[in-house]
Amino acid sequence: MKPDYYKYSEFQLREVLKVIDRKAHPDRVAEIENILSDEKLLARSKQIQKEQESQRLEQNKETEAYIAMILPFTYGLILVFAGITIGRGGMEHTISNPYLRYGAGGGLLLLGIFQAVKIILSQRKK
Repeated sequence: MKPDYYKYSEFQLREVLKVIDRKAHPDRVAEIENILSDEKLLARSKQIQKEQESQRLEQNKETEAYIAMILPFTYGLILVFAGITIGRGGMEHTISNPYLRYGAGGGLLLLGIFQAVKIILSQRKK
């Protein structure tokens, strides 16, 4: 099956030219050289490459936003749960300050909720 070289970027086409067997596939070499010599096709290739890069960057931003939501929320839940279980065990003040457990846990929970709301609102704008 013959690859569709029109979907390749300029860099990929040049890399293919370096490694392709010119004797076995002279038609493919001619097609690649034709694409590289055509300015319109190169411009389209660069445009496709820019679009792919912008999509990749947007996905990275979404991933960072989800991590910024999940980490504080999870750690806050752990702190609040630990505070409840330690308080029931009768060792309330011997391990750590309850204000620290509940205050930090509640603050982190609120931060996680704030990040979740921010993500939801940004997705609605799209």
